[in-house]
Amino acid sequence: MPSNTAVLAALAVCLGVGARGSTKATKTVTLPLTYEFGTASYVANVSLGSPAQHVSLLFDTGSSDIWTYAPNTKTNVEGASGGTYDVSRSTQARRLSKDFDIHYGNPEVRGDFVADDFTVGGVTIKDTTFVHATKVVDRAGLAVMGVGFDTAQAKYWGNGGRVKPYRSLLDQMVDQGRIGSRSFSLLLGKQDAANGSVLFGGYDTSRFDGPMTVVPLLPEPEEPSQMRHMRALLTTLSITDANGKRTLIPFQSSGVSARFNSGNPSSQLPKPIMSALATSLGAHYNPNTQHYVVPCGLNKTLDFGFGRPNAAPAVSVRYSDMTVYASDSYTGEPAVNADGSPVCELVFDEGEGVTVDLGVLGFLQSAYLVHHLDEKVLGIAQASDDYSRPAGVVEIRPGDRMWRRAGSSRSLRAARSAGDGFGPGRAWNWLGAGCAVWELEGSGDLCGRPCSYSDR
Repeated sequence: MPSNTAVLAALAVCLGVGARGSTKATKTVTLPLTYEFGTASYVANVSLGSPAQHVSLLFDTGSSDIWTYAPNTKTNVEGASGGTYDVSRSTQARRLSKDFDIHYGNPEVRGDFVADDFTVGGVTIKDTTFVHATKVVDRAGLAVMGVGFDTAQAKYWGNGGRVKPYRSLLDQMVDQGRIGSRSFSLLLGKQDAANGSVLFGGYDTSRFDGPMTVVPLLPEPEEPSQMRHMRALLTTLSITDANGKRTLIPFQSSGVSARFNSGNPSSQLPKPIMSALATSLGAHYNPNTQHYVVPCGLNKTLDFGFGRPNAAPAVSVRYSDMTVYASDSYTGEPAVNADGSPVCELVFDEGEGVTVDLGVLGFLQSAYLVHHLDEKVLGIAQASDDYSRPAGVVEIRPGDRMWRRAGSSRSLRAARSAGDGFGPGRAWNWLGAGCAVWELEGSGDLCGRPCSYSDR
């Protein structure tokens, strides 16, 4: 069996792109993210206009519009942060329409569309459409950098699809040759890490462990004709103890729609799943805090499988990453038991609907995700804790066969838990000619030429 380094080098030859140890440049853009502990959110530092005006935005895969505060934004609550953008100071700005209106639950943001320079990761994207807010109601904190589907743009779905979506940041990055496809990978890092990153136009093999599960994205449960959010089919949920014993959390056999949302600080589970999880962990509900209290310090993981029935876990969340120390609801001080030991709570909330919402705490900090909006697929893998590995950046080019086959399949038969030949620390399907085979409803050569393979 060849080494991981040899495998990655061969994969780079197949794809014709840069990988670990390669000197060939890739059409990718890296955006560092900073973790804001108080709000469990990830912050992107970007620049707008010319000359540059620096602002900090909440990086949000759950929405599709970019907006920022203006110097004269009207608000009814204090706490706006992240800086402001003054359209009158930019020599490149074009004023567009004045009909932006978005609701984040009850909070509302209104504003004017502009087109201007948008600098991300040191790369300037010309003529990018975003919003400078004129009015913000019942919302504090950072403005938002939404990077979802254009069909989730407020102007589009607010008009029932009768308004053509505007060219998004990803569209402009492709149009201007900065990336080859409307895709990005996301690494947030654990609670004890201070940063994360977004890689537009590619993925990094050094940033995840084991295989990567690639699954089709799903339409909205209430609107089967619309695909607005990053959703995939969650088919298995289980708890693994220190001895490796796996206990399944029961839910409907057909699976449940799970939304991946970096703008959501916590994760929500439907009541039946939440109750079953609480029972398995010996948790009890605290009506004062509206959270489930659990023992601290257990050696267990919560394991998520996606795409096909009885899927093997793609992401395992450590116990320390799905619990937090509780605070006294009256004093705000750390809560303690009668014996003085700390009280811990699950980071999961009980959702109101029948779908799962996977946010920062409870899932995304443990996962590495590749969002491919062109092919409408999602790559899901275990985030690596080893930040010392050399980068292994691989560009996602238009028409890469691996991603296209994933998007066209109804169920995944990716070799050995949905992803042989993808990532370090994994038994690869190795071809003497230097190709890794990704099997999705059959087999396919990443090089795009016929070849046989050995099934390990």
